[in-house]
Amino acid sequence: MSRLTKPLLFASPEECERAFYEALEAADVEGVADLWMDDEDVVCVHPNGPRLLGTAAVRASWAAILSNGPLHVRGTMRKSLDTPTVAVHNVIEEVLVGQGKTQQVVSVVATNAY
Repeated sequence: MSRLTKPLLFASPEECERAFYEALEAADVEGVADLWMDDEDVVCVHPNGPRLLGTAAVRASWAAILSNGPLHVRGTMRKSLDTPTVAVHNVIEEVLVGQGKTQQVVSVVATNAY
């Protein structure tokens, strides 16, 4: 399914999360950006990075990250808090880093709000 035919509203936070990881795997910068709320109160912190505030900063950060190609990441061990208005997922992300025979899996803690 192309990015243009994917729904921008999802039936569940899990669907949105799945779309996020699929976009990372495809190095689809616009697909990743479309999943973030368009609001200046948006916050993103990448591992070992600064706190990014606002839509423009968050989108620019993902564009820079994905300019190197696909990001191979898988969310595991998800713990969820679901309320009628927000869902918060805390996950361990397993990220494949390196090239060729020097690849390794690095674990990163991430918290996502939907």
